[in-house]
Amino acid sequence: MEDFDYTPLSSMRFQAQLGSEVKRMYKEGENIIKLSLARVTKVNYKYNTVEVMTTLHKNSTSKNPSDNGRYSARLPVMFGGRTPEGKVYGSNTIVTVGSLVLIGFLEGNKDHPIVLNIYGDADNQSMLTRTTMTGGDESDEAIQRELWQLFTLYPSMTYQNIDGRGNKEVTFSGKSFMYITDSDPENEYVQDGAFDYADLPSSRYANGELIEPTSPNSPTVLYVHQGIYDKHRVTFFLKSDGTLRVGSRHRNGKGITYQEMKTDGSFSIVQKQDTTNPEEVSQKFSKFEISENGDVVIQSPDHKLTITKDGVLIDGKPIGSGGGGGDLEIIKELQEKVEGVTTQITIVNGMLDFKIDKVEIEIDLDTLRQEQQKVLDSIREKLDGLSSSLKAMKDYTIPAFEDGTVTADEKKQVNTLLDAVGTEKNKVDEKYSQVISDPFLPATYKDALGVAKSNLDSRHQALLNTVEIVMLDGVITPDERIAVAQAFDGYNQSIESMDIAFKQAMDAILEARIKEAQENAMKYRDTEMRKIGSQITQLADSITAKVSSEQLSKEIEDVRSEMATKEEQKEIKDTLEQAQKDIDEAVTNLPYRVELGSTNGLIFKNNNIDTVLYAKVYKGKDEITSQIPKEQFIWRRVSDSAEDDAAWDIAHKGVGSSFRATKDDVPMRATFSCDLDIT
Repeated sequence: MEDFDYTPLSSMRFQAQLGSEVKRMYKEGENIIKLSLARVTKVNYKYNTVEVMTTLHKNSTSKNPSDNGRYSARLPVMFGGRTPEGKVYGSNTIVTVGSLVLIGFLEGNKDHPIVLNIYGDADNQSMLTRTTMTGGDESDEAIQRELWQLFTLYPSMTYQNIDGRGNKEVTFSGKSFMYITDSDPENEYVQDGAFDYADLPSSRYANGELIEPTSPNSPTVLYVHQGIYDKHRVTFFLKSDGTLRVGSRHRNGKGITYQEMKTDGSFSIVQKQDTTNPEEVSQKFSKFEISENGDVVIQSPDHKLTITKDGVLIDGKPIGSGGGGGDLEIIKELQEKVEGVTTQITIVNGMLDFKIDKVEIEIDLDTLRQEQQKVLDSIREKLDGLSSSLKAMKDYTIPAFEDGTVTADEKKQVNTLLDAVGTEKNKVDEKYSQVISDPFLPATYKDALGVAKSNLDSRHQALLNTVEIVMLDGVITPDERIAVAQAFDGYNQSIESMDIAFKQAMDAILEARIKEAQENAMKYRDTEMRKIGSQITQLADSITAKVSSEQLSKEIEDVRSEMATKEEQKEIKDTLEQAQKDIDEAVTNLPYRVELGSTNGLIFKNNNIDTVLYAKVYKGKDEITSQIPKEQFIWRRVSDSAEDDAAWDIAHKGVGSSFRATKDDVPMRATFSCDLDIT
């Protein structure tokens, strides 16, 4: 047994010997030069060192017989050092317990072992080989491609492979991958339609087993293109949910333009001039979008053009009906519809002029506004509660962290305040669920509200994470205090954005509710008036110009007075039937009679007038129209302008038994009659 002397002050120690320092003195000539294979028994990741045990226990290189072949040694690195400016650079080495390493000794000194290399076990290495060949003609391109591969499989079960021709595979979590290859120029095999992870040339072990990434989650990918002195910032951002966004910040630093494609099939191009964050709500923006259902939308803060399968809409209204928004625009549109109905043209023979009066529709807009305001006030109450709890937490936390330490009592109080913030946020979340599910909320405002809510959620989580991390070790650095303050500021900004988004959403819901209420009233009124108008037209159709209309006018006036309620519809029907009997009786007793008709109906709406008006002349039951000369047909028009009517009568003198009527013949409302000058 060799003699060993021990003296203190040695800088070399085992990792397990905390605080113990010894220096081993050897007899002259006992330094050796020798290599040994060893197994890693412990890894110190922070200092890039390992403890190992030689595969031949108690070999002659052991510094102490009781060490049994154990050493503490530094790991090799691929490269490392400092730049001329003193900046540290280099790499670290991954090794795990049980790995086989080669150790050597500096200058043959047993006190200075180092790891020279790391070796994989033969069985492990055979699983990682990328070829079944043992050799070949390396001048052959196909042989080069296979034999000259550099394959690296990481502990995360993701890998990188570069074959002998420079084709590259890189995989990530969730079986995401990038494949660059020249092996399929026609894209018969490598294409974006069906090529998947399992189709990658290197995605399997040598025995055919698929290499499964440890994490099943899809990764987030962010590439930022910018310079220290350049003002541009161009980003490629692929979210873990598959949303792809490519954006460019404006050089003035105040806006951003980006395009975004989602997995639901929607695609948009957006320019924002008041924020550089695509997730924030903007008040100055332009947007082009193809929605999930295929609608095409072009939008600015004030207007929105939508192309759907049913037609084109401007601000939610069919094109041609006028754009705009707000209560006044809606009421104006309603007024135009009412006027359209009241200018229906009822063509009758004789001098009978039947008028349908305008029906007034009253909608309690004030009640609708009051109900919506109650909801908005409730929302703002919850937002104010969140702001107040956040302020209380900030007012306590910032001073508590000022001294750079966090006591147990301070941690407890901060967590209590944090819970209070969470409680208030849950109340805001409930209001969000109520508003976002409202069927009257337009899609644009729903998207804006969703973006604001997502920003609020992320700011809330950021505050939780930041506070938890900085309190972890009980020490608060200046940088950590800044991070906490920024987390509070970001949270407050997200609450303000949420308030704006809620207000815009509630305004949009109110407008949609008013519009539907008015349209429903219009549809009901329209249906009722068309029904009565049709009955009256049929009645008037049988009147001859030579019949006194005094009794008939009275009957019709009675009908008009009975149009007030649905309950009186039966009485209206009975009255009409009696009036029809009176007319038929009068017509039967006439020697001559004239019946008027129209080739395109008798009632027209909104100036859509194009028809031929004609007169048929009967003597008793026999039609004698063809026997009457043209000049004996005398057409007359009665409208709101007697002067224009006189001119119209002259222009249509001698036209015969028929003429073509257009919108030019009906300025607003007109009654036409035809007399016969039979001498």
